[in-house]
Amino acid sequence: MERKKGRRQGIAVALLIVGLSVFLVCIIPAGIALTLFYPIDTAGCYSDPTSYTVVEGKITQIRDAGGQLFLGIQTDPPRREIFADFYLCEKNAALVQADSFEEEVAEGDTVTVLAALEIFYDGGNFPVIALSAGGKEYLSQETGLQNQAAYSESEYAYTLEMFQKVFLPIAAAQIIGAGLAVVGTVLLLKRNEVKRAAETI
Repeated sequence: MERKKGRRQGIAVALLIVGLSVFLVCIIPAGIALTLFYPIDTAGCYSDPTSYTVVEGKITQIRDAGGQLFLGIQTDPPRREIFADFYLCEKNAALVQADSFEEEVAEGDTVTVLAALEIFYDGGNFPVIALSAGGKEYLSQETGLQNQAAYSESEYAYTLEMFQKVFLPIAAAQIIGAGLAVVGTVLLLKRNEVKRAAETI
């Protein structure tokens, strides 16, 4: 009889330890998933034309990366809110490149862009929806806004899918671990209650 009670207590303790271990081990991966993959819906801001402002300045760099076009722009006087580079999403970059932007505009030239000076940790750069230089329009606001909004929506859908793939299994493991710990705790409490009741008889 005592052996059976000891076995039950051992099972309860094991459930409690395993459950707590699984729950605690999953905390760090859950935090990483929330930090790196939590989806940020930027389309609401980047599809709104009032989110954009005119910026004029000299180009400090032109860089192609992953199909996007990045521009360093220095204003005069310097504007405190401009602390990062500007970028054109793939479709907008393709349009300005097809219109010979990189052949006709170089570092040191003055450009005017319409950009959103807000960053939502979705790349760390300011999106551009209109671009002109030397009296030539390389990207119109209407086309640029449409392409940027579509790009932001597709990025949100992708990050949401990635977040679900990474976070949901971790959350499920935490729930299972918490459940095991609760079951183990309940079994231990019940055993202690039975033991106390037996001692009072």
